[in-house]
Amino acid sequence: MQPGEPVFTPFDMPKEADGVGLTDAPRGQLGHWLRIEKGRIANYEIITPTAWNFSPRDESGHLGPVEEA
Repeated sequence: MQPGEPVFTPFDMPKEADGVGLTDAPRGQLGHWLRIEKGRIANYEIITPTAWNFSPRDESGHLGPVEEA
């Protein structure tokens, strides 16, 4: 971005859409999931590195401490 350029580009919200964003962050993997229905956000989920690191379930199916809480 150059000085004087816009910092926002207008856009039209789609009526229906699904999106996924996955990346490696400093503490681990980060995931975002989004669903748009009727031009509005119907569902948005984020899995943070902490949630991944604390493991939703172990190999025996037991919840990790964060998920248990």
